[in-house]
Amino acid sequence: MKIPFLLGKNIYLRPLLEDDIGDNYLSWLNDPNVNKYSTRRCFPTSEVALRLFFDNSRNNKDLITLAIICIDNDTHVGNIQLGPIEWVNRSAKISILIGEKEYWNKGICQEAIELMTKHAFKTLNLHRLFAGTSNPAFKRIMEKLGWTLEGTLKEAEFLGGKYVDSYV
Repeated sequence: MKIPFLLGKNIYLRPLLEDDIGDNYLSWLNDPNVNKYSTRRCFPTSEVALRLFFDNSRNNKDLITLAIICIDNDTHVGNIQLGPIEWVNRSAKISILIGEKEYWNKGICQEAIELMTKHAFKTLNLHRLFAGTSNPAFKRIMEKLGWTLEGTLKEAEFLGGKYVDSYV
């Protein structure tokens, strides 16, 4: 394991490393299936933009961006981000990307969110986390984790040629 920050049963979360920035990561950001429910889905990501994201996330105290690594083979399969963190309100958004499709539906997303949620509440002393999505699978994961559906934003996202609801 390289630099584990939060350790789970099947995965660990660690800071993004310079070695993570490359063609594989860039391919995730430009894959229409990986980004189907992401707001970045309509725009290509260049290596320059990826490096700017990397620099911003590692130098910004209002964002915690961590690589999701499988313990069994030390493979970087995605990222999870907490932020922007609103320190005065003790609130933050949580978002996640599992870029390696062979790791979809393996419980990695759920485990990563559990690890980041515990860190947010127990270590950072945050009071509230939230996430927004139109992805039914992500919505189910959040429900399994006991998150509360606060609202449905009717026809808030344009996806697949039609407007769909987004859940907060």
